[in-house]
Amino acid sequence: MSKKLNFFLIPHNIFMGIGFIFYLIIPVVIGTFKYFEAYPGMMKWHNDFSSASKNIIVYITSIPFLFSFYLLGSKLGAVRLFRQQPKIKLFIFNAKENFMLYLIACSALITSSLLFINNLNISFTGYDSYNTDLLGTFATISMFSLFFAYYSRVKSTKLLFVTTLFICNIFLLGMGTRMYMTIPIISSMLYLIYYSSFKVSIFKISFYILISILILVTVATWRIEGSYDFEFMIYIFFAEPTLHGGVYQLT
Repeated sequence: MSKKLNFFLIPHNIFMGIGFIFYLIIPVVIGTFKYFEAYPGMMKWHNDFSSASKNIIVYITSIPFLFSFYLLGSKLGAVRLFRQQPKIKLFIFNAKENFMLYLIACSALITSSLLFINNLNISFTGYDSYNTDLLGTFATISMFSLFFAYYSRVKSTKLLFVTTLFICNIFLLGMGTRMYMTIPIISSMLYLIYYSSFKVSIFKISFYILISILILVTVATWRIEGSYDFEFMIYIFFAEPTLHGGVYQLT
């Protein structure tokens, strides 16, 4: 039985709001109350934050405007979209296109496997071997494979893309870019909730998400040979928006 698509299953504004809080608000809280000062990289960050505090008022007041502009554009787009009553169509590939997609899946798997093997010596070795070009290649193959893993209707092709996705994300995790892994995790959870033939409760999905976060944080802690106490792992969780978020651009 086919399921009717519902645009309001989980409003995208919820995810956007979480992103605004995680990347734009939480770093300000950490800097204002001087959390995690004794942890790696945070002393310099707090010094930079203090020197840029004169701009923080402008930064904070601009956040509601940015989010309101996003909401306004989102709502106007939604009104226009639903007035037109669009028809949602899935990609349907013919036999020739399925064969071409299979060859592409094989190429993606071979490429990612060779790159993984050739660079295995720098995986899970800390941040000294950070290679943006290599990470960009794996991230591109990962997103490409994620897309076609959902839309491919041939099981063998789908399996190739899923395998490629797994290889790419293991390497990305080993290089410290755990945020890339949240994209396939979130999309997989949403697929299980709304489109999969398997019945999965919201409680189980929430449990899986918490386990995934715990695994990502644990691997990150292990990579930098940190302590496995609760406070250090909380620091690891918030290191992403703090050290790479919007506040850091002020410094």
